[in-house]
Amino acid sequence: MVVGLMALLHLRDGPMWEEWVNVVLGVWLILSPWILGFSGMVNAMWNAVIVGLLVGVLALSVTRERPKAA
Repeated sequence: MVVGLMALLHLRDGPMWEEWVNVVLGVWLILSPWILGFSGMVNAMWNAVIVGLLVGVLALSVTRERPKAA
């Protein structure tokens, strides 16, 4: 839900910090199976890891493409 909210901010030409929030959320998704204790559920674990990688990589790519102007 938070990732979706950050995406909506991006569509409205939101601030650059929202992309960094998505990077942090991506890292959280990658680590969440072990932090929250569902790493034994293989499908859920891989879902969290893959979605976290996608969110993090895509957010980083946007930070590199956007102009640095305020």
